[in-house]
Amino acid sequence: MRRLTLQLYLGKRFLVAIFGAFLMCTMLIFIIDFVEQLRQAGKADNVPVTTLVRITLLRVPAYTEFLLPFAVLTGSIVTLLNLARKSELAVMRASGMSVWQFLQPGLVVSFLLGVFAGVVYNPMAAGARAQAEAEADAAFGRDSSVLRATSSGSTIRCMRCSSALPVWQGAGPRSRSSPGWMAIRCCAGRATSSCRRSTRS
Repeated sequence: MRRLTLQLYLGKRFLVAIFGAFLMCTMLIFIIDFVEQLRQAGKADNVPVTTLVRITLLRVPAYTEFLLPFAVLTGSIVTLLNLARKSELAVMRASGMSVWQFLQPGLVVSFLLGVFAGVVYNPMAAGARAQAEAEADAAFGRDSSVLRATSSGSTIRCMRCSSALPVWQGAGPRSRSSPGWMAIRCCAGRATSSCRRSTRS
């Protein structure tokens, strides 16, 4: 029972330190990205600050996702340094605990955070990033991405009617359907563009 209480205490210390490091990185990224949004808003007209804050908040998860390993590393180091400074590690060692026993809560917390990041945080960050891009396009009055990749193949947006136009590619040598060639047809059914793209082996 005492061993379980001690492991819960250590797990809490690891979790608080990791969350603190992650929060500091998140705040720094939010400030930097918000300044960038303000710079872009200077080129547009009448973009509310609340819209910029919302766009920045939606973009932050996609950036902070890559900082989670750094937050785990930094939080773990800070936790062990604090335990050593307060002589708690020396007391644990004197009571007969091995190194792996007081590191086990940190390993469990890191594993659970990794599962959470892959199962929950990653899809949420991807959806928030897509929504942020859509809201940024609407707020700044810019066109969305011309070339998009979908489950049914690549599409390119028509600049006149904004329709999604399929891009066909095949394998015939030196033909319209060969790799490096693409044919685009507009909504009226007539060819609007046909070009050859250079490929590299």
